[in-house]
Amino acid sequence: MAKNEVATKKKTEVAISDDALDLIVQNLGDGLSNVTTQDILIPRFQILQPMSPEVSDKTVKNNRPGNIINKANKETFDGDTGIRAIPCEFYRNYVEWEKRGQGTSKAPVNVHPSTSDIMSKTKRDPNDNLNYLPNGNYVDEVANHLVVVLDEDDLPLSKAMITMKVSQMKKSRMWLYMQKTAILKVGERVIQNPPSYSFVYNLTSTLESSGGNPVHGWVIERESMVKKKETLEQCISFAKSFQEGDVGVAADHDEDTTSNSDSMVDVTPPEEKEEVTGVKF
Repeated sequence: MAKNEVATKKKTEVAISDDALDLIVQNLGDGLSNVTTQDILIPRFQILQPMSPEVSDKTVKNNRPGNIINKANKETFDGDTGIRAIPCEFYRNYVEWEKRGQGTSKAPVNVHPSTSDIMSKTKRDPNDNLNYLPNGNYVDEVANHLVVVLDEDDLPLSKAMITMKVSQMKKSRMWLYMQKTAILKVGERVIQNPPSYSFVYNLTSTLESSGGNPVHGWVIERESMVKKKETLEQCISFAKSFQEGDVGVAADHDEDTTSNSDSMVDVTPPEEKEEVTGVKF
């Protein structure tokens, strides 16, 4: 499949008179005066897995495993080319699911905050590496990265959530390490501990093996500094909206039967970072 078959920019440039354009500029935001960030769900961007429902959905274009999908509008991005994203905020939580084969809902039973002690109440099953509660439900530790995805002109294409769990937790932790230890060098100025949205990262996918199962995982590489003021302003606004509780995220669903078969891994110490597959400094 040619890379240019996927994630081509949707053009909105049309012929319009100057008078009509002036009216549009004079009434920016009109018709949406009662819409707040709480009324809008932030889409999730995920890597398609062999068992993802979109892979068998004929209405989804370029839906091969390994490609990246916007779960809201079903737009796909070539996994080899990837997406360019700016991390704006992060949080961890614990998602509780019904035991496989029970119930009909694919939505989580409960979502526990990072301060919860829910994991201390679970027991790992060595057969499937899931953490089970006494009631039979199991709990995933989930890393949630709020990002701004860029288009080819370095302008914001979409605000998004990227979640990582199970085998991808190590990559999440190393991505956070990259952000925490980043240094900005501009001329003679050296800025330590810049905000996470100072850099653009390229996120692609690669085929991995986990527990004998094929799993498409993230490859994360720091690309460049963010150079456009308007892009930085949107990142700052997105981060503040989340911090103030004004961001709604589309619910996660337990739809990938391969991802939970992976074993959870501890964070790799900084001196071992070169051994982490899929994270490039």
